[in-house]
Amino acid sequence: MLSTKPRSSAPSSTTGRPETRPASLSLLFVAALLATALPAVAAPVRLATGPAPSPDGQLVAFGWHGDLFVGRSSGGSARRLTVHPADDGAVAWSPDGRRLAFVSDRTGHWDVHVVDVDGSNLQRLTWHSGADTSPRFTPDGSEVVFFSRRHSVHSTLSRTWVIPADGSRDPRELTSYAAQHAALSPDGRYLAFIRGRSSSTRQRERAASTADIWVEDRQTGELRQLTTHRGHDDRPSWTEGPDGPRIIFRSDADGTFNVWSMDVHGQRRRQLTHFTGQGINAPRAGGGLVTFVRLDQLFKLDLATGAVEELQFEAPEDSVTTAPERRTLRGGATDLAVSADGKQLAYVIQGEIHVSGAEKEPADDRAARVTFSDAHDRSPSWLPDGEQLVFVSDREGSSDLYLARARAEAAGKGDTMAESLAFEIKRLTRSEQDDGWPFVSPDGQHVAFQRGRGDLWMLDLDSGRERLLTPGWNLGWVTWSPDSKWIAFDREDDEFNSEIFLVRADGSGEPVNVSRHPDSDRIARFSANGRALVYSARRQGDENQVVWLPLRKADAELSSAELEKAWKDAAKKAKSGGKKKGDDDKEKKGKKDDDGASAGPKVRIDFDDIHRR
Repeated sequence: MLSTKPRSSAPSSTTGRPETRPASLSLLFVAALLATALPAVAAPVRLATGPAPSPDGQLVAFGWHGDLFVGRSSGGSARRLTVHPADDGAVAWSPDGRRLAFVSDRTGHWDVHVVDVDGSNLQRLTWHSGADTSPRFTPDGSEVVFFSRRHSVHSTLSRTWVIPADGSRDPRELTSYAAQHAALSPDGRYLAFIRGRSSSTRQRERAASTADIWVEDRQTGELRQLTTHRGHDDRPSWTEGPDGPRIIFRSDADGTFNVWSMDVHGQRRRQLTHFTGQGINAPRAGGGLVTFVRLDQLFKLDLATGAVEELQFEAPEDSVTTAPERRTLRGGATDLAVSADGKQLAYVIQGEIHVSGAEKEPADDRAARVTFSDAHDRSPSWLPDGEQLVFVSDREGSSDLYLARARAEAAGKGDTMAESLAFEIKRLTRSEQDDGWPFVSPDGQHVAFQRGRGDLWMLDLDSGRERLLTPGWNLGWVTWSPDSKWIAFDREDDEFNSEIFLVRADGSGEPVNVSRHPDSDRIARFSANGRALVYSARRQGDENQVVWLPLRKADAELSSAELEKAWKDAAKKAKSGGKKKGDDDKEKKGKKDDDGASAGPKVRIDFDDIHRR
């Protein structure tokens, strides 16, 4: 994409030495900013990214909460330089210490920007729709080097580009070969870069595709590979040593990512840090220091003394927020669940639970977002009242069951979850194993769910008590009988043949295989009157058929017409609450029966030869 910035005929250089320009004024200005009082709310800086020391070693710039910050290299208070909801990072200093180059996705993709060290005069330099990353100033500060795949959208290999630091001209290719994380030596003669795949996490990986450091002699055009280690050698930057320029880089040659150095010929190699276990990331040299990240903290290495010190900063914790954004999403929803009355829908969009009405008018199409977390929330299952639902989340590490309900003080215009404005979340299970696939019973008192690889468990919502119904290693679909007394599920045997099982919900009996077929039987459902199971079965070839299994032996002996009449009579009786002419008032609809269950469909199962029906 061509730049829309005005062009200039001013010359540029990628090899010249830095001009002698005093940096004291800008450093004094930043020092004055840092000396002023912090806002009332300040917090320790953790999980900062991409630290870079200033050319005189007095300051350190870094990314935190998606913005850029600057603090003294001794630690203490840090000041925010950029304020934007997007992510800013990968910061680099100009040779005079007055400006910073960085990347930001504030325009929808990664572009190179520059800003004065006091946070003023922010300017966007690159305008391409691809990603432009890892900026570095040239030694004279007139241009910014970065790497990009803009030469070919189909290429997986990035090349190094350069653009004037004032944005006066379009970028041009600095290399015609693949080169990433490129940095020019202080005298501008050498270009250090990497080839291969760089990884921040694959410590101790040994492969032919891992990154190595190369150098181009800009005077002769000679290319040399400096490292041949089969692990990772990457993140080159430069420092002036007593014997000439040296390359600071990261390597896991000793098994852990540490800071190393070598000369321009790849010789006189030295290991500068000696961490074990978790290694370092993002080393950057400047001003006699090397700054880097380890775990959630920043560190600095003094190249003169070899001392390594943790950098502790405090910065304003207030984050940048924007006004709520209304979006219309027309796809990508998963895990659809319909409430018992059919009036509400629960589903997952981008890892969050949402609910909405099943029948929406065009002017009332709002979806209520139930969960707000960085975790993966999924598998919603409604309680019969339509005011609560159970779901799965890994927000505490392992996957557990949670209950969501509308907050009473945040009720909307109705009583449903879809009309509520805020929700409260309660954790239901706390197992070391993963829990998933919750199925709430029709009476709303229990939840059947999977634990571990395939154990079927039961949770009492009132007491919180759990019990194992049946162990397993590959539990399939689970469904409840209408009276909440039985559970049907499918499970594979050791030969991966899936069968349908029935088990009492109170755990009083062993599961019974009711399909017993040498091919796949899956996804069972009870009929509304509780007198049959229907499920998917592979009976002929590779095609699936729907199988109807009567649970009462007498139903299996009826003709189709007789069965239809019997079911219609049962439906009428259930609708009237079982009351006949002249019956006592005690038989009114909703009266408890002898078994303590509410009047309605009662599931009676005759297990004799059930698999033969």
